[in-house]
Order: sequence, then structure tokens, then C-alpha cells
Amino acid sequence: MMAKIEVALFMVLFLNFSLFSQEELDDYIIEYRAIARGMSRRVVVKHKIFVYHATRNHKTADSLEIKNEQRAKLVELLEGLPIKGIPYLKPPSDKRLADGAPHAKLKISLKKRTYESPGFDHGNPPEELKDLVEFVLNIAESVVQKE
Repeated sequence: MMAKIEVALFMVLFLNFSLFSQEELDDYIIEYRAIARGMSRRVVVKHKIFVYHATRNHKTADSLEIKNEQRAKLVELLEGLPIKGIPYLKPPSDKRLADGAPHAKLKISLKKRTYESPGFDHGNPPEELKDLVEFVLNIAESVVQKE
């Protein structure tokens, strides 16, 4: 009886938290947005292209081709996410509710499914998303420094 419960628990965890095939991971879009009064940041990563928008109307953008090492790291970070649980993550702080921090969200699309986080404070994502958000924002910083 105990073995059946352990197997069932393993299957639930495996099905809920294991990601997708390599083919599905090759077809991803990661979008990070941070918005506050007078400020807007939008970062989009799609396969091998990285686009950074830093204006309210998103009419101007900087882009670069992602290096193979960066792409491999992105896939590694995606594989480590509780992807189906992203919409249910709890933000660690609520400064954005009183204009104390820009309002941020992370959206990940894999094949035809999209997983969007609840809003969180820019600079303080839920722990499960922290490594991915920091990595994407570091790439954005390198684009800005390139100018």
C-alpha cells in the first residue's frame, strides 16, 4: 500500500513539475514586463533573439542575438521551473501596490501554452522565478551598456 502511494506521489510531482521535450523547449518565448508611472521595461526572449524595450510606447527597441551559452542557460533555467505552478506563485512583497516599486510580471510561452505569473515587485520576484528573472535582466543590462 505504501509503495503505491509513493509511486502515485512521484507521478503527480513528475507530471506537474517536469517540463517538456527538448523540441518544446526549443520553441519558447519569455516576456518580462515592469511598469510604473513614467517608466516601462519590456524584455522578450524568443529562441535566439533578445529584444529590450525601455519606453512607455515600446516604439524603440534594442535587440541582439543570444549566444549559445546564454540560450543553454535559459533552457536550463526553464527546465528547473515549476512551470504549471507559475500562475499560483506568491510574490514575496507588495510594495508595487502603493507605488513603492514597479509592477512586474513574467510570461513564459512553450508551444501553444502560456504561463503568466501574478504581479510582483520589480527586483523582488517569487523565489522560484528569481534565477530566470535575474538572468534575463542581466542580458537586458548588457544590451543597454552596449549603446
